Amino acid sequence: MLMPTPDLAAYPGYQRSYPRHTRRVHPIHRLPYELLALVFVSASEDDVMVAVAVSHTCRAWRAIALQTPRLWTIIRIDHRERMWAERIRRARSCPLNIRIRLPASGSYYHSDAEVVQRRMYFVLPLMARWRSLDITLSRYAPFLWNAALSECCSTRLKTHVEVLETLRLVYPHNNDDSKEFFLFGGYAPRLRSVTLDGVRLLWMPTLFHNLTHLDYTHHGFTSGTKAIEDVLYMLLISCHLQELSLMFRRKRILSASSSHPPVSVRTRIRLPLLTTLRFKVCTSDIPSELRHVASNLRTPALQSLSFIDVYPRRISYPSARVFSKHYSFPSSLESLRRDRGWCEPQSPGSCPCIEPHVRAVCPPHDQHL
Repeated sequence: MLMPTPDLAAYPGYQRSYPRHTRRVHPIHRLPYELLALVFVSASEDDVMVAVAVSHTCRAWRAIALQTPRLWTIIRIDHRERMWAERIRRARSCPLNIRIRLPASGSYYHSDAEVVQRRMYFVLPLMARWRSLDITLSRYAPFLWNAALSECCSTRLKTHVEVLETLRLVYPHNNDDSKEFFLFGGYAPRLRSVTLDGVRLLWMPTLFHNLTHLDYTHHGFTSGTKAIEDVLYMLLISCHLQELSLMFRRKRILSASSSHPPVSVRTRIRLPLLTTLRFKVCTSDIPSELRHVASNLRTPALQSLSFIDVYPRRISYPSARVFSKHYSFPSSLESLRRDRGWCEPQSPGSCPCIEPHVRAVCPPHDQHL
């Protein structure tokens, strides 16, 4: 996306002049305005307050900041609503990147659910401009997802998010809301990247068929055959994936049924465009659901494969050998990463199931003992 040249001359506070006694001008002042604007936008992706810092540095930089709407598009809602409203105004008609977090400490006057719901109400009128939505809930409170997503589940036309490209919903700690959420009226034509952890969504073809990136951690409200069917159905719908990460958490005390059409656990899933695949484990052994889903995958274009321990381990998983035996390594594979828990102590250096040309990264032999 090309950035328009800032019309700095139209800004009354800008004067590109330096005192006569200044013999040397810092090289950064010789950079073109467009390049400076791109540097500021890139920095703002890591620190949301960069835009404010830049606009308070000098008159020249403030003029550039005010003439660069993309610099103000990251909206991380907190109690400073007037500041965020001003940033939204400065973003003009640019799509917005919405980020919602719980405060570091709980509010004395409001519950966490009320805080989340208030922050969602602040950005809901701008739903048609959402380019990304990132909701990360760092601690437990009853029915937080219902507070955050209830207004996004309406079937009314105003819930359609036609420019939404990225969705991230993360709540890994003791979620007790087992409901399946039907988001955005089932319509988000530009949605390409989804990260889910601790939430159940109704996996609609009109919403998730065009995904190219999926980082999925199973919510734990189903287990065994039901959990396998859930994930296989999701992958049947999202068959254009290029990057996939899968992880299963421990089963939660609450259980729930799924509303999707029945899928056989023997269904073979073909992902012809998938080039990057990651399997992650955060339990004491590789979950049987993950082993079964992995054995059903067919990935003819896979280039990078990773077996990841979320928590460092000193010994192999008890079922590591069984997983390697049943998983079909594609011939297209170019690089393989295996963390310590996935390696077999008897053959840590290489895996007999893969081609000799594959670049493999595995811990040294003595670290398996």
